[in-house]
Amino acid sequence: MGRRSESREDDGDKDSRDGSADSRADSRGDSCDSDRSREKDKKKKSRGKSKGSDEGSRSRSRSRGRRRKSKRSRSRSSSKSRDRSVSPTYSVEDLWRRLEHLGTWRGLGKQDKQRGSLSGAEKYDLRDLEDKLERRLTSGYRSSCIRTSLTILERGYWVKQEHMERMLAQCVQRPGVNQVCMTLKLLQICTPAVIGMEAFLRGLGVLIQRNAPVQLVRMWLNLGMPKASKALRELPHDYDEDEKNMAAQEMEDALGVITDDEEDEKGATRRTIFVTGCKARPELNGKYDRAEDINAFGRPVYEKIVERKVDKGKGKGKGGKGAHNSMELKALLMPHMLTESEQLQQEVLVIHYRKDKSYPSRNGWCFSRNTPSGEGLAWNARTTKGAPSGGWFVIRDKMKLPDPIRIVDESKVNEKENRNRRQEALKALKQLDANRLKGRLQTHDKSEAAAEYFGHFCMLMHLEHLEELRQIKRRNQRMPEPELQRLGWTLDGLPCTSIFGRREPKKATMIGWEDPGSEMGCLLLPPNTNFDRLKFKRGDSVTITESRQQLRRGDHVEKIGDGFIADMRPARNHEEASLVIRLRGVWPDNALGRRWRIDKGANSTLYERQLQAMLNLVTKARPRVSELLITAKVGLADSWSKQWRQGGPTEEDKKAAAEAAERAAAEEAKNPRDRPAAKLARLNPGGAEDDKLDRALKEVKTLTHLNQSQRDAVRSALRTTCTIIQGPPGTGKTHVSVQIMKMWSKTLDLSPLLATSDSNVAVDNIAMGLRAESVKAVRVGRPDKINRILEEITLECLLEKEKVELEDRKYEARYRSRSRSKSGSPDVKRGQKNKEHKEKEKSQSRSISPIVRAKGKGKGK
Repeated sequence: MGRRSESREDDGDKDSRDGSADSRADSRGDSCDSDRSREKDKKKKSRGKSKGSDEGSRSRSRSRGRRRKSKRSRSRSSSKSRDRSVSPTYSVEDLWRRLEHLGTWRGLGKQDKQRGSLSGAEKYDLRDLEDKLERRLTSGYRSSCIRTSLTILERGYWVKQEHMERMLAQCVQRPGVNQVCMTLKLLQICTPAVIGMEAFLRGLGVLIQRNAPVQLVRMWLNLGMPKASKALRELPHDYDEDEKNMAAQEMEDALGVITDDEEDEKGATRRTIFVTGCKARPELNGKYDRAEDINAFGRPVYEKIVERKVDKGKGKGKGGKGAHNSMELKALLMPHMLTESEQLQQEVLVIHYRKDKSYPSRNGWCFSRNTPSGEGLAWNARTTKGAPSGGWFVIRDKMKLPDPIRIVDESKVNEKENRNRRQEALKALKQLDANRLKGRLQTHDKSEAAAEYFGHFCMLMHLEHLEELRQIKRRNQRMPEPELQRLGWTLDGLPCTSIFGRREPKKATMIGWEDPGSEMGCLLLPPNTNFDRLKFKRGDSVTITESRQQLRRGDHVEKIGDGFIADMRPARNHEEASLVIRLRGVWPDNALGRRWRIDKGANSTLYERQLQAMLNLVTKARPRVSELLITAKVGLADSWSKQWRQGGPTEEDKKAAAEAAERAAAEEAKNPRDRPAAKLARLNPGGAEDDKLDRALKEVKTLTHLNQSQRDAVRSALRTTCTIIQGPPGTGKTHVSVQIMKMWSKTLDLSPLLATSDSNVAVDNIAMGLRAESVKAVRVGRPDKINRILEEITLECLLEKEKVELEDRKYEARYRSRSRSKSGSPDVKRGQKNKEHKEKEKSQSRSISPIVRAKGKGKGK
């Protein structure tokens, strides 16, 4: 804000440092003290120079001082941006130095206990800082939020949980490794700080949807890790050198810049600016000159003239007249022969500020084509006086994608520091301690068990998703193009025949996920395509990009988005084989005049459903079974699986486990107490009537085909919430499971029931057993993984039968309606058995619909 607020902060910092008894903190000092001392020296020098000025300058300075005092007396909320003074510039090194010092300062948070009893200047100073942080969060200034939070911590107070959650959700909205790492460092310093599920998932969803670097995603997942578990490292241990270099390149692209553009007036006085680092639209890079005769809402406008190659034979949008002409066919088949049909067209790229009164969320800086009201190419939400240095989004097909665009001065284009961006990004990541980030999640009911359960399995689910994305990248980079197409991982050169089924974005979506809507497109497959050879089936996720067959040397591959296969239509009669793909977003306007490529993608549908189920488990009312799941300790299955991967437990492991069991049994005998999980497992599950339960327990005695241990297992499953049945192969575990589900379904009338397993064979065996016991069951899963004996009870087959029956019922209803229109009531006509009834019906039909004979001369009339 103003200079008065800065001097207040300086005095407050000085008082807090003088009042602290920490000799270590006093000896090391604060990094920001040197900055403030330099500012004071400058002020003293300026005062010394002003002594030699004449009387007129003194009077002017006095009048300015009176005006300044009158402005200070007013409320700070009513101050305008033009009254603000230029804030001191903080470099990245200064901010990291302050963060490192706070991490070792013993006086951190000591004054927070007195927050409620503050009075006088301390109370107003703290309130002013928190109000300033609130305004910066509302405006979206990430760097200013970090500096204000540092000042609050240096006073000895903690940052509020609400402000910390908003900072975490805001730091990932735009590219910037430094901002993300600094915000996580603030959370790491605030040891008692916790974040809610919504803030955690909102930031995680943004990182996943925008393909953030793997290192940032793994560091973010550490926030949900249980404190007793091992933290995630930056990269998996099995990454090779090529993958490490690729991950470092992604960090470099997402580095961003630390700027003071929100208050720096220097940005509005630049005559020329340079745009660098744009990857999605390389034509935006280059030198821009300021337009002297144009302003946009009191802000400068910058222009650049470029030349673009335009093909004469392009299609005219969806279903346009020029969508399938000879020039386009030539462009697809012989692009190297189109040099004569190209023409160079000049256009102007404009950087300007845009304001929309109807939609204030669209306000911000833009890159536009030809005019400020032309096609939007990039967007930035900041409302600075000059063009922002970072935080840009490239607009493609009505979608905003983060891009490492940087706007710098002409003198800094070839600076040495721009070449060390990778080292700067990796250095920022090294500042974080993953072990101090663990255990920061908090549920709405403040259940520690629920938070640990959600964090553990959320971490495993995202690691699986990241590993799937990694395998896709490795396959596309290491396998040649013909091999990918031969094995069925890729289909290239597919023409689009139609676009339909537009679905508007949903208002209520998963926390942190943006829904751009969806649209279907039909792509023709090559002749004689073997569907069994393809690696993707109906419902699988795919990535849609521009076909490489129509790209020329040096052209950039355009990815339009991800989607899933809605339908696979084989060739029938005169119709060609095709794929129906539902794209997340919007197909380009000239989609019908281009060819496309689809690649097998990560299973995003399964990933989103799992995440939604996990979210419902911790946010909604939990039944007894769900309470049992979260009460048990998490992470034990990982240690077991690790042992089995190493060849099973050794003799030492077995001996140690036996000794631990003996000690636990001895402690239990001395101090008998029920563990929460065991207590919940022994409770009655409920949901069934008492008389039905008594009848089921009596029915267990009649199961003579089961032995005594198997009958005990069935009886336990009827009376308790959780039952574990274990035994070597061939002891009848599957048979007992079938009997339990049969009694649940037929005797207790419980439905629906779900049987799951880690293998398809086990589920097939249970399904065949239920089918033999005349229990209605539906087999759910991939059709190619299910036993062919169960094909009739698969979900796909039952849906197909239901579709056929529905069509038959519609046809029968149409037939009956036609028969009624001809003969009144066909049911009465069938019941007629004598001539009297027939004559009566004829008379009734004549009275209802009399026959009118047309008059004419010929037979045809």
